[in-house]
Amino acid sequence: MKKVLLISVLILGMSLFFASRASASILRPFGGLVLLSPIPGGLCAGYGPFSIKPVNTAPASPYSVIAPNPYMAKNVVYPGVWILGMYSPTTSPVGCNTTSTPSSPYPAFPVTIYGTSLLP
Repeated sequence: MKKVLLISVLILGMSLFFASRASASILRPFGGLVLLSPIPGGLCAGYGPFSIKPVNTAPASPYSVIAPNPYMAKNVVYPGVWILGMYSPTTSPVGCNTTSTPSSPYPAFPVTIYGTSLLP
């Protein structure tokens, strides 16, 4: 009986651990107002980094559009525009660097923008 209880607790603990790890990689929705675009001192491979004032639980931190959608090619995001999108809850220094010499990785939340308040 003790072995069954021990195995049950072990399986439950491991499933909670892996569930928390998996939820960190899931994209989360957000919306907000672009305050500053681009942020001085940072340079990203796609667009950004942007300073965004979120309206939900997303952190107020730099965001970077690493892989822009076709809509972003026609409509560049600028201050005062409202955006909707999905962000990754883990910062990624892969696509952004500082503009200083020597440059160093610049952590920003990767984001996919699905729409803006701009009219096409």
